[in-house]
Amino acid sequence: MARRFSPDKTKQLILERAGSVRAVARRMDPSKLEQERASINKWLAGKHVPSDESAARLAAAIPCKVDELYEDTEEEDVSMAALQDRADAVRAGRLAEEAA
Repeated sequence: MARRFSPDKTKQLILERAGSVRAVARRMDPSKLEQERASINKWLAGKHVPSDESAARLAAAIPCKVDELYEDTEEEDVSMAALQDRADAVRAGRLAEEAA
């Protein structure tokens, strides 16, 4: 089972505990308010996923536990190594088919 960032759960937490994205951004770094707000909006839209460090800062600003920002999924957790192994297997299969 894999764990992934949940924009929906995060939106709900922000509304319940902080009131707005702007309030959370201000708590994260007041000197970079607009930058932080843009980043949060991208995370909530699903365009980007926060790094572990950013998720920790976000959780502290909401406030909530980092685990509350994530959900467990039935999807397989695919790493770059696993993707490379699959690509190698496909390539090897094609080479075997071409040789036959």
